Amino acid sequence: MASYDCHNMEIVTELQLQQDVHDVTYLHNDTLFAAAQRQHVYIYDKNGIEIHCMKRHDRPLKLDFLPYHYLLVSTGHSGHIRWHDVSTGEFVSGQQMGHGPCSILKQNPHNAVMHCGHSNGVVTLWAPTTGKALASIFCHKSPLTDIAIDREGHYMATTGLDGFMKIWDLRKMDHLHSFRLERPGNSLDISERGVLAVGMGRKVQLLRDAFTRPYDVTYLNYELGTPNAALSSGGGITASSRALQSRVAVASVAFRPLEDVLCVGHTHGVTTYIAPGTGEPNFDSFEANPFLTTKQRREAEVQSLLNKLSPDMISLGTVSFPPFSFVLYSTDLATFDLIPFCRFEFHWRY
Repeated sequence: MASYDCHNMEIVTELQLQQDVHDVTYLHNDTLFAAAQRQHVYIYDKNGIEIHCMKRHDRPLKLDFLPYHYLLVSTGHSGHIRWHDVSTGEFVSGQQMGHGPCSILKQNPHNAVMHCGHSNGVVTLWAPTTGKALASIFCHKSPLTDIAIDREGHYMATTGLDGFMKIWDLRKMDHLHSFRLERPGNSLDISERGVLAVGMGRKVQLLRDAFTRPYDVTYLNYELGTPNAALSSGGGITASSRALQSRVAVASVAFRPLEDVLCVGHTHGVTTYIAPGTGEPNFDSFEANPFLTTKQRREAEVQSLLNKLSPDMISLGTVSFPPFSFVLYSTDLATFDLIPFCRFEFHWRY
């Protein structure tokens, strides 16, 4: 397990854990990250020192982190989905999903609802305060391979072993259109500008306006080549070089935030590609500042803890509050009595 600086291409942390690592995710910043290992979830700092072992998260396969709630979410072989508050160390909730082992977990950035993809082709939506799924969507007739949700939380893309990629409208829970892929896709990601990346076999395809147009959306195509160019020279190793090249396959794709860069993880390492027009050029410095100093990062961490949202605020739809009202009174100058003048009633909704 390793972490490296993307700008300087220098390794920051490298650990040999002597066991499989199924997934990793950063927490509120790059100083802490969590790893889904064979039995439990472990938290490490940027120096590779083990901070904590979460034994409530047994046999995990997938991790995700909710930055505004400070919740670490995991799912795995047991078929449970669990939420853990990393700021207080409190176990928030754990629920049995009832669809068997789950290895697909993505959050909706708009409302922090967790989307889980299952082997029966169903996507379930979960919140920590409910005892059952918020919604269940039958997406594919085959096992799901990956799902992705756009930044506004309006659209969801799914891929399955049936070779199709489908686009769904999360506001109506309705299917919009489908794309027939060359081979089943195994990884999806959506950039800040709405470009959809699909990893399939040894190819990566970028689609623009895939949510609104059902065809002619191909933007860029990338294909993984030989991992080491030195292996392609010489007549004695040509056969082994071709065999090595044929075994290259895409494992995951991810866009780098605020930059026009696509990172592709494959069976022989990590490759980065230039993807023009995918990153957000006009970033909010109060939301995500890539030029933070040490003092600013410290202040931002304290401020985010003060503004931490409660797990009860995670909901699928709008939440209504009881209305409140107030009355304006006027004064009778002769008797100094209060006379009702006007009444206002407010209904709040978010």
